Amino acid sequence: MRLRQTSTRTRCLWVGTSGGFTLVEVLVSLSILAIAFVALWGLYFACIRVDLRNSREAEGRRFAMEQLERMRTWTPPLPAGNDTCGPANAPFTRVWTITKPRPWEYGVAVTVSWTEKTRNLTGGQASLTRNIALNTIIADLR
Repeated sequence: MRLRQTSTRTRCLWVGTSGGFTLVEVLVSLSILAIAFVALWGLYFACIRVDLRNSREAEGRRFAMEQLERMRTWTPPLPAGNDTCGPANAPFTRVWTITKPRPWEYGVAVTVSWTEKTRNLTGGQASLTRNIALNTIIADLR
């Protein structure tokens, strides 16, 4: 580019041969943008997987808390047991056990478990069992 003076005043114009971007510059910038979008796309799906896992974990915790609250209203002796809860396509298994560490109290343990489908490193599907365990003590004040 050359600097050319257009008049006797100090006004100058840039005169050059390029009027825009070359094809190589456009292709390089598009490839950089494509790489960035691919990285963001993978990050997006990783966030979706974490969100699904966290929502399933919160749902399992809610089922365990429901059982603990239900057992607080029961009259002793408290029975141990199990059941399934949650949606039919992705059920949760809930198991509660009772211990009696002292004559006036019951130790209650509620475990909720569920199966998640994950992908392994080879691209195949695998099943992973997750669980939440809550423990409390219920006093027998009769």
